[in-house]
Amino acid sequence: MLGTDGLVLVLLAMLQEAGAAPWLRADVRLDAPGKLWLEIRHQGWTGRTLEVSLQRGEIPPTRTERRLLTPSGDGGDKVRLDIPPGEDELWVTLRERAGGKLVLEAPVALYPHGWFVCGPFPVPGTGFGKKLAPENGPLAFSESFETADGVRSWRPFDAADLLRGERLDFPALLGGRDHAVAYVGTQWRFEKRTKAVLKLGSDDILEVFLNGRRVHANPALRGAAAGQDSVDVTFQAGSNDLLIKVGNEGGAWGLYFQALAPEGGPLQGFEQLTQSSAGWKPGGPPRIVDVGADRAVLEVGSAAPAPAHVLLRRARTDAPDPRDWMTRGAAMALPYEVEETAIPGDGVLRSLHRFELAGLDAGTRYGALGIVEPADPSAPAPPQPRTSPWRLFRTSPKPGRTAVLHLRVAAVFFADVVERGPGEQREMPKAEIQERIDAALRDFEETRRFYFVHSGCRVSLDLESFVDWERHVVNPDTDYGFSYSGGEWAATERTLGEAGRAPTDFDCYLLVSCDRTWDGGRWVFPDSGGGTLGPLPPFGAGKSGWKIGCDNAWLYCHEFGHAFDATWAESGYPEFLFNHFYQWDGSAHAHGEHWDGNGWLLREWAGHARRDQPTRWFPADRAWRYCLNAWGSIRDYDDADGDGVPDAAEALPLDEARFLSLPSAADTDADGMGDLEELMRSAWLVNGLDETQCGGAPRLLSPVNSDTDGDGRADGADPQPHWAVPDDLRTPNEFVVSDAATGVLRVRLAWHDGALRVTLHAEKDMVRARVMLDADNDGWYVGSDNIRVEFDQDRVLSRDFLQCAVPDKEAFSQPENAPADMFTLESSPTEGTTLAIRPRAASGFAGEPGEPIGIHIAIDAGGGWLTLFEPHAFLRTRL
Repeated sequence: MLGTDGLVLVLLAMLQEAGAAPWLRADVRLDAPGKLWLEIRHQGWTGRTLEVSLQRGEIPPTRTERRLLTPSGDGGDKVRLDIPPGEDELWVTLRERAGGKLVLEAPVALYPHGWFVCGPFPVPGTGFGKKLAPENGPLAFSESFETADGVRSWRPFDAADLLRGERLDFPALLGGRDHAVAYVGTQWRFEKRTKAVLKLGSDDILEVFLNGRRVHANPALRGAAAGQDSVDVTFQAGSNDLLIKVGNEGGAWGLYFQALAPEGGPLQGFEQLTQSSAGWKPGGPPRIVDVGADRAVLEVGSAAPAPAHVLLRRARTDAPDPRDWMTRGAAMALPYEVEETAIPGDGVLRSLHRFELAGLDAGTRYGALGIVEPADPSAPAPPQPRTSPWRLFRTSPKPGRTAVLHLRVAAVFFADVVERGPGEQREMPKAEIQERIDAALRDFEETRRFYFVHSGCRVSLDLESFVDWERHVVNPDTDYGFSYSGGEWAATERTLGEAGRAPTDFDCYLLVSCDRTWDGGRWVFPDSGGGTLGPLPPFGAGKSGWKIGCDNAWLYCHEFGHAFDATWAESGYPEFLFNHFYQWDGSAHAHGEHWDGNGWLLREWAGHARRDQPTRWFPADRAWRYCLNAWGSIRDYDDADGDGVPDAAEALPLDEARFLSLPSAADTDADGMGDLEELMRSAWLVNGLDETQCGGAPRLLSPVNSDTDGDGRADGADPQPHWAVPDDLRTPNEFVVSDAATGVLRVRLAWHDGALRVTLHAEKDMVRARVMLDADNDGWYVGSDNIRVEFDQDRVLSRDFLQCAVPDKEAFSQPENAPADMFTLESSPTEGTTLAIRPRAASGFAGEPGEPIGIHIAIDAGGGWLTLFEPHAFLRTRL
């Protein structure tokens, strides 16, 4: 009960607050080990009583009540709470005692090591050498910085893993972002001048500042590894500011750090100025997390608990001008003149708000903007409301319709590109170049169909081709020919203009350089890898480039995948998986190489594949995610049975009419496997990368044959509906394939006499064969269990082991884990050639009954590799 003095204070405070808009904010800090201070600043709340709760998991919470007496101008009210033991997340809850109204609900994070992070800061490229606000002046971890994407504040993080020599993953802390910079900082005090060696690794660029002076800079675009850079520094006596800047071009983004004495031992003789701390756990970037026909759910995060509301606008129905992305971001799809609808929040202070956007029109594209309101409007210079980036989404179409994202792709062929040398004065072989261009365009159609099928009929790459016949001379060592020469954009704009088109018309560019060189009396068209950047100026679109002597279908698939990934990051969804497959960053799953991996990523985005059960196929539960991209346009097509396969649409790569399924039945042959799944369970490929489908045609499931492989089991009940084989290898798996190169090829897989046995008997001579064993059936780029062996009829030609489980390293060869005694070979004119692979625990192949395995088999009869199953795909079975 308040005494007379307390009552007077309350009355005085209430008089001071009269007429002002009420507000409340709260901060947290560590007071002592196991004690949390909650500081409540407020206006218009004096005299109200709050129930304060600190909860961890199922442990009974710490509770107290506090009557608010001290308004903001007098320092606020402070509440001291005991931190419950345990590892679960801490939550602070404030409620008004009168009526029980919720005031604040937010998680608290404890940071024991005195390190802070700030970002992401959007930059062109990687931001290398670009001085940003955190580099100005001494470190002050109370500072905040305005960016084009909102306010960025320093916040503490748990640096335990970083200080143990492990990778600091910026996407996990800040959300993934291409073309962005993050800063990491700390403050140390030394008794005397001290020399030290900093060991660092970064993905991508790295700059290090000590006491405001840049002491190291590396502009490399690279994957991070411990100890990539070594920096000799001298810390001054007294306090020192250490600031580390890491810029990201795209994809993974991380840092390694270690501080050593010059002789190599741990650095000693300093104390951490910024001690253990507590802070509000930030809510993360804004995102759409669910969509229906008349609703969507937007999550809006902030660095500290605050009220929030949402602005909603209709987006344009046609494709936006990608150049607007350079100034407006995802808002490029929002017309300026469209009226906004304000959707109020509930007034509760949260660090993660969840807004249900209801009453929307079906099949309509919208933009949503979450606005975190000022935490303290009475401050001398009130901050403007902090705005998150716009997020685009499209509501699901009406029943009987399905939505497809159309991306406009321009393929520009630089036809007359000659490498410096004897060919410069020779006449251009125009007919041969045109043949190569025509062949590339046929290959591109296979890629377009692949994207459409494996996205669940959600993405159409609408390609137009253009040919630039002007001569370009390049150096022989140019990585991607004229496509990355510096003059490619001007030539592209000229070529589009000659065809009556403009840069506004496309979302992505394939720049194919038809490099040729004169060698030994003939023209040679060299190959190359591919390179992708984007989106980027001047067109606001992605750019992929390579030389025409490559596998054009594959480079379209792979390099466009990078550009596609970048548009997702710029649209606010960096979790779309990067198509370089690493176990340590979560981009590798239960798939094979190349095309098979890219198909898995496309299926995963819609929910047909899942990271927790990666070998199964699922009906799409997130197909709406394909309609979150800010680029391109979205169109609806008839889909009478609602299975996701358009009924009849010649503008698309496939439809029910061409697949021979019924538009009126989601499972045409009533085999328990829907038409969409039967479509997607096949690769729809003839040519993989350096291997071809045996038989020269895609291996498809039939929507009108309930038992495609003829083994007596309906496709929906058959784990291997393409192949008439048992469910495991206790009974030998035998099947027959044929190809013009091999004739009839009989294959037998069996577990016998303690070994996995693969028998191949070809009607024609076999030059060599290849077996790839994924011994845990978890994916070719996952784990320490991936074995590759090549052999002919007489001997084992090569053996290798793909090591994928070393953190922060690409998969690498480790042949010592595929020793010769694991393999034996037997050949007979009547039985064929049998490779036996014996278990070896150190190679991840335990050989236990029932153990799941994946196996890929290819044969070379003299014309290159022929895959028995599908390009790069594995037959998944059990011992």
